[in-house]
Amino acid sequence: MESVTAKKKFCCPLHRVYWNRAEKLKAELAQIKEYNSNPFVNAARGRDKDGTNKDEAKAAKAAETPAMAPGAPKTLEELKAMCPKELTGFDRSLWIAEERKKYNL
Repeated sequence: MESVTAKKKFCCPLHRVYWNRAEKLKAELAQIKEYNSNPFVNAARGRDKDGTNKDEAKAAKAAETPAMAPGAPKTLEELKAMCPKELTGFDRSLWIAEERKKYNL
């Protein structure tokens, strides 16, 4: 940790420590502000590693989900009605949980 030496005297050693902490915080905030103001960084934030737009990728993935398929359940009650009758207890709960993920319910 770098500490900046103060040119003025302090009434106690703790005040010198607090002054050093404040100076370090100011320097870190200046670096963060400079980094965030860079237009290339801001443009890269919305893109994946391969350069595709994250929002477009999410929308495409949502369009491919089975929730849009005809006959897909729209509510949790419809999904519970679809559950096989032979499943009971924990197995039934597990099946419903997996299907909820599948249909985004």
